[in-house]
Amino acid sequence: MSGAEGASESESEGAKAAAGASTGEGVGARGNGNGNGNGNGNGKSSAGGGLEGRGRGEEKREEGREEGGQGQGQGQGQGKTVRAAGPVGGALGPAGPTILAGLALVRRRARVALAARGLATLAVALVAACLVSWTADRSFHLAWGTRAGLLALGLAGGLALCWRRLGRPLATPLPDAELARLVEARHPLLEWRLLSAVQFADPAWTPGPHASRELARAVLEDAEARAATVDFAGTVPAGPPAKAGGRGAVVLLAAGLLVATFPDEARTWLARNVLLSRAARWPQATFLALELDGGPPGPDGVIKRAQGEDLGVSVVASGVVPRRVVLEAVGLEPGAPRETIVLDALGQGRFRTVLERVAGSFRLEVRGGDDALGPFEVRVVPRPWLEALALEVTPPAYTGLPAQTLGVEAASVSLPAGTRLRVTARASKPLAGAWLVERGGAGAGEPGPGQGEVRHEAALTGEGAGPRGFVVELAVERAAMLELHVLDADGWDLAEPPRLGVVALADRAPEVTLALRGVGPSVTPQATLPARVLAKDDHGVRAGALRLRATGGEAPGEPGAPPPGGGEAAPGGEAPGAGPGAGVAAETSHALALPDLTGREVAAERRVSLAELGLRPKASLSVWGEATDGDPRGPNVGSSPTVHLRVVTPEQLLNDLLRRMHELRLELERLADEEERLAVALGKAEAAALERAPRAQRDVERSVGRGADGLEQLTDEMEVNALLDGSAWRRLRELALAMRQTRDGAVARARDLAEAAVLAPEEGDPPPRQQAAREAGRAATRAGAELRDLAGRLGRVEELAELVAALKGIIERQRELLDRTRRELGGRGGR
Repeated sequence: MSGAEGASESESEGAKAAAGASTGEGVGARGNGNGNGNGNGNGKSSAGGGLEGRGRGEEKREEGREEGGQGQGQGQGQGKTVRAAGPVGGALGPAGPTILAGLALVRRRARVALAARGLATLAVALVAACLVSWTADRSFHLAWGTRAGLLALGLAGGLALCWRRLGRPLATPLPDAELARLVEARHPLLEWRLLSAVQFADPAWTPGPHASRELARAVLEDAEARAATVDFAGTVPAGPPAKAGGRGAVVLLAAGLLVATFPDEARTWLARNVLLSRAARWPQATFLALELDGGPPGPDGVIKRAQGEDLGVSVVASGVVPRRVVLEAVGLEPGAPRETIVLDALGQGRFRTVLERVAGSFRLEVRGGDDALGPFEVRVVPRPWLEALALEVTPPAYTGLPAQTLGVEAASVSLPAGTRLRVTARASKPLAGAWLVERGGAGAGEPGPGQGEVRHEAALTGEGAGPRGFVVELAVERAAMLELHVLDADGWDLAEPPRLGVVALADRAPEVTLALRGVGPSVTPQATLPARVLAKDDHGVRAGALRLRATGGEAPGEPGAPPPGGGEAAPGGEAPGAGPGAGVAAETSHALALPDLTGREVAAERRVSLAELGLRPKASLSVWGEATDGDPRGPNVGSSPTVHLRVVTPEQLLNDLLRRMHELRLELERLADEEERLAVALGKAEAAALERAPRAQRDVERSVGRGADGLEQLTDEMEVNALLDGSAWRRLRELALAMRQTRDGAVARARDLAEAAVLAPEEGDPPPRQQAAREAGRAATRAGAELRDLAGRLGRVEELAELVAALKGIIERQRELLDRTRRELGGRGGR
């Protein structure tokens, strides 16, 4: 409420005061004037404040009501003298046209001033907000969410500022009373007349019981007359609004110049920060490209990696290469919400860092220069692992080997070729696939020529959330490295695929050995060979045979014995005078089955009569054993080393055996002489003899043993080839036994005593070494005597054998002579 309204309600309004003042009605008029003056003054102040800033109008109007109330109280106290003057009446009608036109002008100029100041403020605020937004987005390349938030915040702030600085001031009513106070504040000479006139012209004004309508009308007329001289336009000066508008225009002009100067950046800012485009990018000098170990991010910006895997981040910068590139990770480490990592500069615009063994999901963003990449979400998922793994091995049936199950600890295994391998496993996560990679080669993991790599797909098994088990089978046919792989629902394989080295054992041919007991390099056509075939096979022998092949030999009727006159056959079995024209027999082969040769490690014996094979002297005979296994892919045949024999006449072989017996006898005589000489030297306790005695005795011991073995072999050959007779064979075997007894008896004792003599001390009375040497000499004498006796016995056997051989030769030549005579006589008779 204004001061004038307070005065009328207390029956002391300005009309009474004005009337009292004009007629000089005493103290009451003065009191009313004081009341009016106080109220008007405060009201003017209040109105002026309202026009200065209508935004605070409500507060000023409250102050005006309070001050008007004070004026009303004072008017009531001092204007009681005129309270009874004037009749009661209604409103006086509208104020004069000059007053109304002036107040309308003030109202228009006041609203224009308020609008100018508000628009200027809004222009400055708008440009400032745009500059802040441009600077922030240009410098930091704000994310879409950040830009959207800033836009929403800016719109909210702009609307609030528009209402505060423009909407609310323009919406606030400007009553005539307020404007009148503003005018009276500008023109003090009007005093209270303009305000009183406006109040009296108010339709709601009602004069009090002592008010005078005539005086009020007089006040209206006086105010109208004075209004003609008042400069209403000057009440609201044009300077402040003009300055405010100028500031706004300058700011808008500067903004327009910036837009005209940088149109591309202005369009980019508009697209990014107003239209909230996701694709618009700032013109930039640096361009970053992200390279990740394991593949680029997905279309949704998600980087999938396995738990515990290293994440290598490489950035390639083009354009203006920045001095450094940083990676900002959110949630990489527990308790560290944001971590900044500076990438290592590798040169030529490349930067790299490795995030080791990432354990959980996090977000990352890369910044360098004026470019930024991301944010990307790194989604870490656990890798699958095998909860169970079993290898079932089924060897081929022909091997007879049982099926078995291998554990996961097996790193390498050797299996027969053709073995079926069944791999059964269960993973910790549902699977999308599983397979077994077979890398072939001669060695584990070494691909051989043309072998390469083979992939065996597995069959998935399992129910419920998804298949977790799988089975894969293959036949082991080569040496290979087997590697097991899976693919889970997240696309990950095992961290360390299990490997198994497999060596495919080809079914080897049987190992065969042939032993011909009592057979030397030469045999006679009537010899009976005692053959023993030993065969071994990893999976068993199925069949065996003894094979013989004869090549060459005398043609039928060709004499093989020495010519008449007692001359011996030449070495090699070719008789003197035989030339290239002699007939030669064709090559013949024989296979003698060995039915008993079946099993893994077996032996079979067979006596082969060469007489049944029709072999003749001068032939070459090859003998070998043969065994076959049961490999269903093709039997493997194993053969023993071939034994090559010469087929000679009995006389030729007997002469060779007698020669070997003669050499053995000479060797025994030499050993006896050596023992006798050593005995004499030891008897004299010669130091040199004592030193060489142990070695000499060991040499004698070995020589006697070899002689006994040679004599036994010679005896066996005689028996196999049917030379001499059983008494000769018996005597030779007894002689071989006697030689071994001499070796183990007299010769061994002589050796022990010789070694003891060497170790005996030299000092003493008598000296122990001399006594030991003499004892060793006596032992050597006994050994020499036994050896000489053996030589004599062997000589007698040799003489007997020569005699028997001569007799057999005479008999054979007589038989041949008779056969030739019969053929000749038969031929003549035929003629």
